[in-house]
Amino acid sequence: MKTSVPKKQRKLQIIEKENRAFDCFATIKKDAYCMPSKFYATTVYYPATAEETQTYLTTIDASAYVGTEKAKDFYKTDEFDTARQALKWIRKVYAEFLKIVL
Repeated sequence: MKTSVPKKQRKLQIIEKENRAFDCFATIKKDAYCMPSKFYATTVYYPATAEETQTYLTTIDASAYVGTEKAKDFYKTDEFDTARQALKWIRKVYAEFLKIVL
């Protein structure tokens, strides 16, 4: 992928929070004339109860810009049984996001 955006800036940042929850974010700005594209995902852990199994509720909110025009908004929510499944889904959506932005 040939781009002027440094690899370090394209990396998805993951912040671990208490109680197995985590956030993922990235802000990409190709040059001084472009609007910044923002990707934010948050995952909340719900422990198992007598009625339900453990759940990782994941929400993605992202805005992809090409130049100064908004190309696409992402707002997706899903539930997963493991943190690994949630992170895999986040990375898949982030790859789609990068295809639009770069």
